[in-house]
Amino acid sequence: MAKTIRAQLNVTAASGTVPTLDVTIQDSIDGGATWNTVGTFTQKTAASREVINVTIPFSNTLRAAWTIAGTTPSFTFAIDWYAE
Repeated sequence: MAKTIRAQLNVTAASGTVPTLDVTIQDSIDGGATWNTVGTFTQKTAASREVINVTIPFSNTLRAAWTIAGTTPSFTFAIDWYAE
């Protein structure tokens, strides 16, 4: 079982009026019925890249979740991670 996650958020484009992108790494201990945030990226408003390390305990069931807000917002982004 992995004990650390190194995750990278790469935002390559953002548009709209005051666009915001909030991305979290979440885990579930009940097979996906409920989700808990184990890692959070800084809110993005433009193209940028960020790497975070998740070192708190987490389960084997993981996902990335995001919320996009603003007026006609649009983001192009990718999330890559490596667990060890």
